[in-house]
Amino acid sequence: MEFCGLALGRLFCAISRTQVVAKSIVSIATLIFSTLSCFMPKFQQIPPIFRWLSWLSPPAYGFEALAINEYVGRELDGITLSNGDSLDTSSKTVPGESWLNTLQIPRVLWTDNLTTIKFFDLSMLLVLAFVFDLLGMILMERSRRILFSQLRRAQRTSTSLSFLPDTGTGDAAEPPKWPSSLTVTDLCYLVPLKTQARPKSCSVSSIFGPLLLGEKKGNDKLATTKEQSELQLLDKVSATFRAGRATALMGTR
Repeated sequence: MEFCGLALGRLFCAISRTQVVAKSIVSIATLIFSTLSCFMPKFQQIPPIFRWLSWLSPPAYGFEALAINEYVGRELDGITLSNGDSLDTSSKTVPGESWLNTLQIPRVLWTDNLTTIKFFDLSMLLVLAFVFDLLGMILMERSRRILFSQLRRAQRTSTSLSFLPDTGTGDAAEPPKWPSSLTVTDLCYLVPLKTQARPKSCSVSSIFGPLLLGEKKGNDKLATTKEQSELQLLDKVSATFRAGRATALMGTR
């Protein structure tokens, strides 16, 4: 059931434009699936035109497998049964299989072995989770092309920032006015490297190389292989960033 719930959530997020729409679809789907889970109303009480939807409802498979697992092979003591429409009741021991008949479970008795039906329901939960996840991955790629630049919009997340100086007129504080673009010129950015001591590899060239090539060449080789303490990511970069538009800086190095 948890796998199906997560898969359905990813599927609805893939086809939704915003998070609010996805939550609304999840609420409606949860109501429909819970109503058709054959708990209340029961399977035979569902209108025939909607009865086939219970075979697409993960809670229906979960409830049927749970009921079979809990009641088959057990006896229920102290069960109160009513005699038709009268008020006369009787308390007695009821087999679990008889209690399943009152719940109209299984929905369709296609085999006499109820354990087989239970494992069929569990396998169908895994199949539905796989199908929902597969549809979610396919529709996610399609929705990216259809809803490109419309999935997320720039929103104000802080009211403490203001790009305009205070006029000092004594009026109420105006909401911050965000710039339409941000331009940088000759931007350089370096990050420190965390070097770790690595064990030196022993080879024939490392032992006899300095003796054959000389001390000077060996020092030059050590100087060229010295690890740098900083890594330069940006070197004199000029760019303009527009509000509400994602911008990526990419390079070959």
